[in-house]
Amino acid sequence: MDIVDLYLNLVAFPSPTGSEGHLAKYVYHILRSWDLPAQLQEVERDRCNVLLFPDADLIVNSHLDTVRILAPFSYEGGYVYGTGSVDAKPGIAMMLALARDYGLRLGEMGVGLAFMVDEEGDGRGSETFVSEYAPKFGITLEPTDMRVCTVEAGSVEVEVSVRARRVHGAVPWEGGDSLSEFLKLLARVKRQPFMREEHPLLGPPHVLVLRLEAGDGVYSNPEETRAMLEVKILPNTDVNEVIERLERIFGELRIRDVSRPFENHNSRLEGLFLREGVGRGGMDSWTDAESLFSVGADVVVFGPGRLSLAHSREERLHIQELLRAYRILKRVIEAFSEGKL
Repeated sequence: MDIVDLYLNLVAFPSPTGSEGHLAKYVYHILRSWDLPAQLQEVERDRCNVLLFPDADLIVNSHLDTVRILAPFSYEGGYVYGTGSVDAKPGIAMMLALARDYGLRLGEMGVGLAFMVDEEGDGRGSETFVSEYAPKFGITLEPTDMRVCTVEAGSVEVEVSVRARRVHGAVPWEGGDSLSEFLKLLARVKRQPFMREEHPLLGPPHVLVLRLEAGDGVYSNPEETRAMLEVKILPNTDVNEVIERLERIFGELRIRDVSRPFENHNSRLEGLFLREGVGRGGMDSWTDAESLFSVGADVVVFGPGRLSLAHSREERLHIQELLRAYRILKRVIEAFSEGKL
């Protein structure tokens, strides 16, 4: 199978987070069928990372899972459509193509592969990987619109609740309006000092309402408004300060997730991509790269596809973009193996 066949098969293979174990086994058996020493690293029951030469100095990695299926697979006019066509089946296809094209020589070049689970969940795949391995370098394959990224935004994800006294819908002012109060508190978040910061490659922070529930169909005021919020965080922002300010605004809240931002200053890997004519960019969303960075890896994020198309019903990628990204990746790892950092 060439890289296009690999990619088409992967996008057609559903692997929503939590159910990506079958795809992990599929990837594992492909590698073993090529007589490569692939191994499984258990993350939790029925969910394993797939590793090839995990002790290598450079780990190329991407994730096997996707969000829930929002768009069906199709292939038309050179475009591949469907959930995973951008995030992140291109990376998995490129990694398998590396294994096929270089075989055992990949390990001799100092390059390993890590196919991770749970990136779209809690990031336990990469967390488990770095609990056993600490690579010196990392290339995380994600949609960056063909830019090399050494800076990545983080986020704080919280659940909040605002309550009011339920009264007849004709006289809501007698009980209050939990939805209106929530919107006022949300506006306060947007006026916080950390929201005025900006990064040249990431832009300003933002607040995203991931879920909002208010009212129950009864003719009365919204007794309770519940929301899930994500606050984007830049590398120089104090994460603890953000949490403290959110607690001050909303009172009690539930912290669902904290994804820490990072900036990899003076990356040696970045230079290899820049020599290929790749531009600089910033990764606006958390990726498994942060886990590698946390154990000291010189890590960059790179890949085909626009991030804005991921997690959408319009997710798509042109085959030529995949092929161009793969050519660049091959030249980068060959330069790495020749010591041209």
